[in-house]
Amino acid sequence: MPNERSYEAALRRSNQIQADLPEHPEKYVMLTGDRPTGRLHFGHYFGTLVERVRLQELGVKTNIIIADYHDDFCTLRRELVDEGLMQRSDGTYQRNIQAS
Repeated sequence: MPNERSYEAALRRSNQIQADLPEHPEKYVMLTGDRPTGRLHFGHYFGTLVERVRLQELGVKTNIIIADYHDDFCTLRRELVDEGLMQRSDGTYQRNIQAS
């Protein structure tokens, strides 16, 4: 049966990447996205946000696509700012990390 070992191969590759990330985060680029369908909730937090923040803090370059943002951009902008993101001059958003 074709691809019968694809899960094992994917898991092995994933483990290799996880081991390499802390030492060479500059080798990786994360492309991820969201489609705003309502307020953020714990499902978002545990489902994707924790891992995105972890990768960003390691130094992985991160690109986030907001799908269908044009439907309700004012609401989305307010929610992004409420969640600690700030708009850059090129119209994209980045995490607002305040110096301690």
